[in-house]
Amino acid sequence: MPFIVFIASGGMMGYSSGLTGRRIVVPVVLVSLPTTLIVFFITDLNRPERGLIQVNQDAIMELQRSVAYSPVATPDPLPDQAA
Repeated sequence: MPFIVFIASGGMMGYSSGLTGRRIVVPVVLVSLPTTLIVFFITDLNRPERGLIQVNQDAIMELQRSVAYSPVATPDPLPDQAA
């Protein structure tokens, strides 16, 4: 999905530059740079053990172990349902 937005925004900027007959550099840079950075960060975060952003997986692995081995809690009965 982010790639579709990235391509569509680039196409709209190119189309508007074609309609006006001149290239407007500042708005193109102000839209292209953040969009490129967002797509880069999403792609980099999607690969937690590779890339520039390294994410420690210890906390999520500990959570996974604690959820897997915890007993299932049963709710207390309501006062009017107690026998």
